[in-house]
Amino acid sequence: MAFANSYRQDKNPRNLKQDEIDEMRKVYVNSIDLTNVYICRPVRSEQGVMVVTNYLARERVWVYWILWSTQVHANSAISEKFHGTLIHELMHVWQGQHGIHPTVFMGKSMWSQFWHGVEDIYNSGEWKTWDIHRGTTYLFNMADIGADFNRFNVEQQASIIESWYIDEMDRRKEGKNFGEEVYGGGASIYDPRYPYIKDVVLAGKPNAPYQAVTLPAGGNADIKKFQNKLVQLGFLFARFADGIIGRKNSQTRQAVTEFQKLNNLVPDGDLGGPNSLTRAKLNLPLSQLKGKP
Repeated sequence: MAFANSYRQDKNPRNLKQDEIDEMRKVYVNSIDLTNVYICRPVRSEQGVMVVTNYLARERVWVYWILWSTQVHANSAISEKFHGTLIHELMHVWQGQHGIHPTVFMGKSMWSQFWHGVEDIYNSGEWKTWDIHRGTTYLFNMADIGADFNRFNVEQQASIIESWYIDEMDRRKEGKNFGEEVYGGGASIYDPRYPYIKDVVLAGKPNAPYQAVTLPAGGNADIKKFQNKLVQLGFLFARFADGIIGRKNSQTRQAVTEFQKLNNLVPDGDLGGPNSLTRAKLNLPLSQLKGKP
């Protein structure tokens, strides 16, 4: 495929290194065949990270090239602190191996970037840069989680998986924006994005219907909602947002205390009853609340 070959520079692209494979397994386990997945440098150094494919007729196999910088090619995505990007790009490999033809996902990505870019120019009424406008194709709304996975475009799907995997504090440090009110899920099995991991990715079923997360025994959906808000504000790690408040020094109570201190409430660590000031405050839009720096 001349189109794909025009993007890559290396004659001998490398396989994923062991630390990259170990990180990949945390999300994809064995749902991706890495036999013909390589990392190589792009023709243009300023080119962003992307996946291109090629069909080897003699071997009758599809090859996936992740085009990346010289630093990542020489070292690894993990040592260069690109954990989340690795997970994002490998989602495109997963798409190619599970129902979307390897060349089709490339076309779908390009079309989505073009369409969303034009739409953003129209909606914003001003020209920024094409990278900013086309970048809206990667964004999704947290309120849309619960729709079937195939309702999202190929880049949104990759963003959903990456945003579930990454910790909120890492998301903030890296300045990653996945969309409206989207926070880092910290690979939590109680995060509302987790069903896409369990029922779609790991099961290899791109068209599987969404099934809501099951909380642990004693977990409460209302408590979980407030915990998610505390995660978004940076007070709580997502893995502790399980619908259970816990005892005196639980992570949730500590998070509530920090939230109360910054938002002019009595810092007693108590979420309170249905009409408490703390719950009322947490029900406000994020823009009206003070989060952890």
